[in-house]
Amino acid sequence: MSVSKLVSLDTPLAWVSNEAKNAKESISNNKISSLGLLIINSLGEFLGAAISARTRGVVQLDRMVPESFREFSRSIGERVANVSAGLARRISSVTPFSQSAVSKVFTAPIVEELAYRLPLAEAGHYLDHLVEKQAICQTTALVTKVALTIIISLAFTYAHGKNLAPGRSAGVFAISTVLCMQALNGQGTGGVSNAILSHIVHNHMMHVSGKN
Repeated sequence: MSVSKLVSLDTPLAWVSNEAKNAKESISNNKISSLGLLIINSLGEFLGAAISARTRGVVQLDRMVPESFREFSRSIGERVANVSAGLARRISSVTPFSQSAVSKVFTAPIVEELAYRLPLAEAGHYLDHLVEKQAICQTTALVTKVALTIIISLAFTYAHGKNLAPGRSAGVFAISTVLCMQALNGQGTGGVSNAILSHIVHNHMMHVSGKN
């Protein structure tokens, strides 16, 4: 066999090997990240419930967020859930997994990240571009990213219900904030990909433990 043929065979094999290694490292990192999400969720739920109880319900997200915004977020959440359910129904029809399991562990995390974190990541990249062009300063870009993260996390929280228990709303808000940070910190669509993987592994852990 000629050297050129050996090179032509070795190059794609090396690429596949490298991609497999990167995928393995990415999954491993996202398992750690998802464990962090579980901890943050539990801590958020504990603090949210504790603060609400301590202040007799005065300090909680439901009282800080207008009902109109919560209602709008819930309507968007229902549309996202319908898309997820439709995909899960198709996948479950050709696999041994139930529609509920497929939706919770696979389609819901993907659709939710595309609906909420992808637009944030695109906005973040555009802000970075404006900073590079010196159209805005870094402080303006950072403040805008923080504001968008809060708005999107609130929308994501109340997509899960217009009226949530104090601990539940605080936990979901905390998780969304971390996923938003992942989406903003990635290059290109890499941040959103990491957020999707973290979300999938997190939901899988919750599903296996019976908490989701």
